[in-house]
Amino acid sequence: MKPVVGVAVAIWLLSAAPSLGGWIRGNDVAKWCAKDEKSCLSYVSAIAAVLDDGNEINGFSACFGVGTTTKELTDVSRRFLARNPQLGHHSAASLVAWALQDAYPCS
Repeated sequence: MKPVVGVAVAIWLLSAAPSLGGWIRGNDVAKWCAKDEKSCLSYVSAIAAVLDDGNEINGFSACFGVGTTTKELTDVSRRFLARNPQLGHHSAASLVAWALQDAYPCS
């Protein structure tokens, strides 16, 4: 069931991008995270789902331990984006994956 959810989320993310006038950037997600907890949580959860299935996103990978919560993943991503505003013009997927890789590296 997990792969189906990951694929569905990826399709949703790709279909949402054109309506935003292009790809979702780090600055976009940083704004969501500052204003709308649900949007932030949803985006980070989608990226985490792809990584949790063993996939890489632009060379980034992450390995989450049992019991890792979506709130923890969102907090890690939010802090990373806040500490690195100069990277905000890059792909949000890459930046969130980078944040999660730093916090949850694979051995």
